Amino acid sequence: MTTLVIPDIHNDTAGADAITASVPHDRVVYLGDYFDDFHDTPADARNVALWLEARTAEKNENVFLFGNHDIHYLWGVHACSGYTSGKFRAVAEAIKATSVRERMKFHTWVDGWLLSHAGLTAPLCKSSDVKLFLGRVTRECRDSLDYGEEHWLTSAGRDRGGWRNYGGITWCDFQTLQPIAGVKQLVGHTPGATVRNTGADAVCIDTRLRHYAVIEEGRLTVFEAKTGTAYLLHESRL
Repeated sequence: MTTLVIPDIHNDTAGADAITASVPHDRVVYLGDYFDDFHDTPADARNVALWLEARTAEKNENVFLFGNHDIHYLWGVHACSGYTSGKFRAVAEAIKATSVRERMKFHTWVDGWLLSHAGLTAPLCKSSDVKLFLGRVTRECRDSLDYGEEHWLTSAGRDRGGWRNYGGITWCDFQTLQPIAGVKQLVGHTPGATVRNTGADAVCIDTRLRHYAVIEEGRLTVFEAKTGTAYLLHESRL
């Protein structure tokens, strides 16, 4: 199966759709941060919400992950930079947020790769069984957010102006992400001019949609969206 991975969109749904239309794939994983951009408006937020509602309702194998900029529009907690009450109201009036967020995830696994918005840093992983651990804590996180309470999994760390020691899976800055032994991670969240690779099985592709990734049989290839230039960043270890 060929999995196309789209990093942070930040209102550029047209750019994301152009990539998905031009790249052969069996499914798409979106790494989150659909909302918010500089100088955007409630109308922009409404359009993104309608796009997200329509796309998540499609009957396919595509996966939509939460980013830190999405949590506050879909749950009303964890507001971060870019958030405004006007945009929140526009989203609330346009879609049924509970239905959309039920169709979204905090992480997913693709051919041995852990995909999330910002990554799971090693100090927060309290089990040698990462899949079991994340399954449990993501359920706990949903319960907390449903009650309007914060949860460490979606909280900012000191690396992004928060008070916790480490940022959660929607907030950890790539520069402070500590790899988990034996776990390959692909993330967005930390913008840059180019793709970054820690050299320890962690890759960040947040470049304002200038790049996207393809995973096939465990092999990760990153492409420049404009030129189609490919960079093989990880051979299969399956």
